[in-house]
Amino acid sequence: PYMASKVTFGPGGVKEAHSIGVMNSYEQTRFQECKKQLKEEIDAGIAYAKTTQLACKRRGWNRPAAPPARPSAPPNVRLSPDSTSRGNFKVCVCGGAGGIGQPLSMLMAQNPHVSELCVFDLTLAMVPAAGVAADISHLEKKCKVKGYALDKDDKPVEKLEECLKGCHLVLVPAGMPRKPGMTRADLLGVNAGIAKNIVEACAKFCPDAVLGLIVNPVN
Repeated sequence: PYMASKVTFGPGGVKEAHSIGVMNSYEQTRFQECKKQLKEEIDAGIAYAKTTQLACKRRGWNRPAAPPARPSAPPNVRLSPDSTSRGNFKVCVCGGAGGIGQPLSMLMAQNPHVSELCVFDLTLAMVPAAGVAADISHLEKKCKVKGYALDKDDKPVEKLEECLKGCHLVLVPAGMPRKPGMTRADLLGVNAGIAKNIVEACAKFCPDAVLGLIVNPVN
């Protein structure tokens, strides 16, 4: 249940936000539902932030100064990886057996700069990660593809060393989809934990890798 109110735009953006106006009984009910759900989501986000390194600091804390901006590249200069890694990247797709993970894994395998691809998912996935890896390996590309799977109770930080070690890029289209009756706060409680487990494993086995999180609602 979401609502919108009218606004007036000016040269600098929103000039005036108008009141919602007169609502009928149905609209009033939906409005209260909207406020209740929004409060739950805000409270859940604050509670989660307090348990992480992104926790809100006490009043009086000042954010550290931002590092100096990098100088822009000279004209006509193409920034690229160094010669030792160019065309030899190792990529891992966590959640690679899912609806987004499968085509994403195929795209990575087709990239000429990717020489090794790891497809990771849970054993309870409808399509096994090893099967996805086997299908993709039939592409006439140089990329070597291997599948990895863990049980839902296994901890990635303990069992994904071979999969993640040496990765340059880790893509994470993982997590549970939102089900009927589930609030975004409920979804956050599940999927934030999934993302956290994978990020912890990356910090241990491939700390220099670039991570791309596609995890609803924390992507």
